[in-house]
Amino acid sequence: SDSTIARDDFVAGSASIAPLGSGEIAGQNYPLWKPDGLTSLSVLIAPEEEMLGAPIFGFVYSVDTVTGVPQTLIASTFPYIVSQEDVDRLANNQGTFVTLPFANSPIDLPVDEVFVGVSHQGNGDLGLGVRSGIFTPGKTWLFFNGQSGPGWDNTENVFFAGEFVYTVQANFNYCADLA
Repeated sequence: SDSTIARDDFVAGSASIAPLGSGEIAGQNYPLWKPDGLTSLSVLIAPEEEMLGAPIFGFVYSVDTVTGVPQTLIASTFPYIVSQEDVDRLANNQGTFVTLPFANSPIDLPVDEVFVGVSHQGNGDLGLGVRSGIFTPGKTWLFFNGQSGPGWDNTENVFFAGEFVYTVQANFNYCADLA
């Protein structure tokens, strides 16, 4: 059975929303203390009307062992297509919790640190759930087109009040031991 690993300490109805532009990737690093199989990601979304019919994807990347920067794409999920119901929930100040299953699941991961994140393609912003839950400096990341071009940066360096984590939860096949 799956075990969920999260930094967000999620409590239903208590998350804020941060905008994520098309092609941007947001998420966080998780250390694995035992080999494990990643099956899916669970994500709190609040899409704008312009995103109706747009795909949302999840990713897992290897990370640089010194800096923690996401490096190599390991796997991506099947797309989740934004529905009218998802958009309507945003209009009612609610979000939608969706599960993004990985193709060829489970993705076998060794003892290491990995980055899991989400992105979307299309018009409008994807509202992504955030919490101040279990914030650890240097563990939340955003890939975006900044002043010096596209690249990765820690969330706390990008947003004024950036000490938050994304509601992007990793679902594993086995019971992982994490720090």
